[in-house]
Amino acid sequence: MMLATPLAALPAAAQPANEQIDPARLASAKVTVDFIFPTGTYAKMMDGTLQSALGPIMDATGSMSVQQIALAAGVKPEDVSKLGKGTLADIMKILDPAYKQRMDATMGAMMPAMAKVMSDFEPGMREGLTRAYARHFDKTQLDDMNRFFATPSGAAYASNAMLIQLDPEVMTRMTEAMPKVLQGVLGAMPDIMKQVEAKTAGLPKPRKYADLTPAERTQLATLLGVPEKDLRKAAK
Repeated sequence: MMLATPLAALPAAAQPANEQIDPARLASAKVTVDFIFPTGTYAKMMDGTLQSALGPIMDATGSMSVQQIALAAGVKPEDVSKLGKGTLADIMKILDPAYKQRMDATMGAMMPAMAKVMSDFEPGMREGLTRAYARHFDKTQLDDMNRFFATPSGAAYASNAMLIQLDPEVMTRMTEAMPKVLQGVLGAMPDIMKQVEAKTAGLPKPRKYADLTPAERTQLATLLGVPEKDLRKAAK
């Protein structure tokens, strides 16, 4: 999620999560969180900010070549070479000429619903941030931050501490970096797969349907919500 805070760069706190925290530190940390993550932050993020930020990412995804997508999906290079040179957007223009408008409408309907869900989750997030700040910073440090946040410059920073990660300048750089990142991941994939193969060589092979006991087959069918006979057919 795009709510990484300076805490993400800190080492894990030594004390266990359920250990009692000094109430004075908690009180100061709550003030800190009130500054940097005030109630309504998620709603503000979803109210056009995130939607406008996701637009360039969706466009960048559409500009990815079919071959890049196939490689990322694990298709063998020799099979990828047989694919055309077009992009995902080229395919969607054929299959659904109104694809862009449909996606815009979908995002427009989804964001308000997400805002409601995330707003319901927000109190727990604020509580977690409060406890995290209280663990990572002592009362003196927290009070120093709060004094800064109480100044005009500090308040300007604190009110944007979360939202600035969705700024068009940041999102543009992320979008521009996507092809290079994807290329790097794809280039590293053969070595990654070799490492995975070596590290999992001693593990038992995944079981096939024929290897399952009758009880396990019944349990699997129940978990998947399908008749057991359909599983048998699919396994053949």
